[in-house]
Amino acid sequence: MTEANTGLAMKRLRDALSHEQAGRFEEARADAEAALEAFTEAGDRTGAAASHQLLANLLLETGALAAAMAHLDAATPLRESTGDREGLAALLQARFEIAAHLGDPGRLQADGVRLVRLYEQLSDRPGEARALHQLAQVLIELGRPLDAVPLIERGLWLTDRAGEEQGRSAFLQLQARVDVAEGRQERALRQAREAARIARQAGRRQILVDALYQLGLLQHQAGALAEARASLEESLDGRELLRDLEGRAATLAALGRVEAAMGLGREAVERLTYAARTWAELGEPGQQLEALHEAGETALSVGAVDRALAIAHQQIAAADALGDDTMRAAAWQVAGTRQISVGQLEEAAVSFARCAERRAAAGQPAAQGVALGMLGQILAALGQHELAVHAVERGVALLRATEPSAAAELEAILDELR
Repeated sequence: MTEANTGLAMKRLRDALSHEQAGRFEEARADAEAALEAFTEAGDRTGAAASHQLLANLLLETGALAAAMAHLDAATPLRESTGDREGLAALLQARFEIAAHLGDPGRLQADGVRLVRLYEQLSDRPGEARALHQLAQVLIELGRPLDAVPLIERGLWLTDRAGEEQGRSAFLQLQARVDVAEGRQERALRQAREAARIARQAGRRQILVDALYQLGLLQHQAGALAEARASLEESLDGRELLRDLEGRAATLAALGRVEAAMGLGREAVERLTYAARTWAELGEPGQQLEALHEAGETALSVGAVDRALAIAHQQIAAADALGDDTMRAAAWQVAGTRQISVGQLEEAAVSFARCAERRAAAGQPAAQGVALGMLGQILAALGQHELAVHAVERGVALLRATEPSAAAELEAILDELR
């Protein structure tokens, strides 16, 4: 290929980068593909690797994770062959992050190990520490905390100098997680306190709020509720300043559980409903539903019945937003159960009828049968005998066809109604 053609390939790559920055991803992809073809024909491995990496970034914009990974895989040997170890480190980090999204533990561990070794060869202490931290996290989450121990020890050694307090605090937090997994609660608490102390000394808000959050969780487990509440409240203040919505939601939920354990049920309900609103802001209706359910149960436990019923209707709305019939059925069941507890039988009958409909839509005949059985019993209590018998008969038929062992109790109820 002539030098002019090589220059044309470089121009197409520059054009692709300009299009990417402007948000014109289709044009960027076309130029990047043309650049890749030209660089490959020319045997220009550096240009080809850069084109592969840009294409991977563009594919990530559309959520095409597997296709992006394929480009990164193709770019990796090209970077290796040119001796570009800094470029190789960036590729391996990108592969690691995609493997995390894909839920590929084998790739996560393999690329994590390669990153650690590469940074060690480069004598890049901060890079090696970051790679050790993320690999240790993966091992802990895979249920292999003991395999993470030598990585954490190496990380603590790498972050033992002035100015490295942020990294040291992060490794101490990981060590606390290992201690929890191994049943060393007191040692975990000591490690978490030290992590928070060092994070405060470093003056970095993000690492401090993370350290305080973990400390609060451990204090809760240890029964030190007042201390847990104080740690989590300080963490929450930091989350608010950082506009960390996901961290805010998790911290609010943790605070709600602590306050419920302290007997501060109404305060706990406010924390949990705030967590639910935050999950809604994040577009996470599944997490929102969990927080609402916990808030409703807490409200019931302190006798705030009206609040519990209102929250049940919020659960129904959140389940509708999620568009999942199983979740919808569960939300209607919760509403019906709470309505029964306060004697709102007519409302409960409507809720269990809706629950049965959603169970049918979800293809859950056994659960539909149970819901119909509940509906029948409510209708009987309301004096609507014929409708009650019909509902229970339908429930019995569904259970006989799907779970005969579960039909006996409902058959006995049917016999009584007849």
